[in-house]
Amino acid sequence: MQRYIIFFIAAVTLLLAANPAEAASVHYSASQLSSAVIFQAYDGDVKIEVPAGQHSFLDIYVFKKSADAMPENVELVSGIYDYYILSPQVDDQAIFNLILKYNSDSIYAKHIYKWNYEEKFWQLQPSVIDLESQTVSALISGRKGKIAVFEAGSVESEERELSSADQLFTIKLPAALAGYQMLTKIDSFSNLGYPEEKARTSDIYQFDVKSGQPLDLTEPIQLTINFSSAEHARKAIYYWDNNQNSWIYLPSWTNYYENSVSAYIHLPFSRVALFKEEGQWAGEASWYAWRGGNYAASRDYPSGAQLKVTNITYGSKNFGKSVIVTINDYGPAEWTGRIIDLDKVAYSQIGYLKGGVMPVRVEEIE
Repeated sequence: MQRYIIFFIAAVTLLLAANPAEAASVHYSASQLSSAVIFQAYDGDVKIEVPAGQHSFLDIYVFKKSADAMPENVELVSGIYDYYILSPQVDDQAIFNLILKYNSDSIYAKHIYKWNYEEKFWQLQPSVIDLESQTVSALISGRKGKIAVFEAGSVESEERELSSADQLFTIKLPAALAGYQMLTKIDSFSNLGYPEEKARTSDIYQFDVKSGQPLDLTEPIQLTINFSSAEHARKAIYYWDNNQNSWIYLPSWTNYYENSVSAYIHLPFSRVALFKEEGQWAGEASWYAWRGGNYAASRDYPSGAQLKVTNITYGSKNFGKSVIVTINDYGPAEWTGRIIDLDKVAYSQIGYLKGGVMPVRVEEIE
């Protein structure tokens, strides 16, 4: 262990000497590490959270890399950083919460990606977005790595995207399959005679990804189904399970700017479709300042009706937050495309006022 640590220190020292202006480093003693600490570099653009009482000492090194280190045709919304974490208690299975600041005002979801040195591709990490601080956080394993923030879809040069004949269904194969020789087929059916307890709003789409070698689907396939912009009932993607003889829900998110619903799946073959979630409506909500309470304006519900409104902004820290409101006004105007407006007080409980609008799910409380 001692020889390994000496070698690792020597390697990091050489890197520091080669990149003195672009390196940040901190040494933490055992007394400092008795409490949780947060390493910060580059004016807070990079943060690493270290839990209390787990290390006898800790050295953290972060190097800011140039865009030349990236694959071609990849767009960034953050800096690119190499990090090294040195401690006798840190190995390749150690987990730290890394926080990166991004520079983008777009509506699209953002994720931290980590460079896979063995397979030579950027690997998506489950991430949480904080819109107010414009940061993305993720639990990252290992004592070293290269990390950056990408917006959804910005690594398409390393993915393969295929659509159905009607262009309403799309599958996006993950970057991990970029080196595979594959045959992918997509079919659609108006009806297969399957029992349907919910109202189906799309054709049934069948996809089949075949290869002569085992497929690595640790990164999932992304499914997307488009829908009519005039339809405000909340929708989700389901897949058909022959063993259970039923449709199984896939956690789904909606892009209201593109009128589409997406979900992830780890199966190379499946039949999927879009279904309405009964008693639930989804669309955009804005806010207004009037009564100063948990109130809302609606075209569809009468005054006095109580509704549960949930933030469904995929990737946001507020995703899943709900508020109970009482209808006390009429609106918004139909031409706005919004399905409900919340009083400022109610809106601020589940979303950011400065955002102006957010996608929500609306459910009536009986």
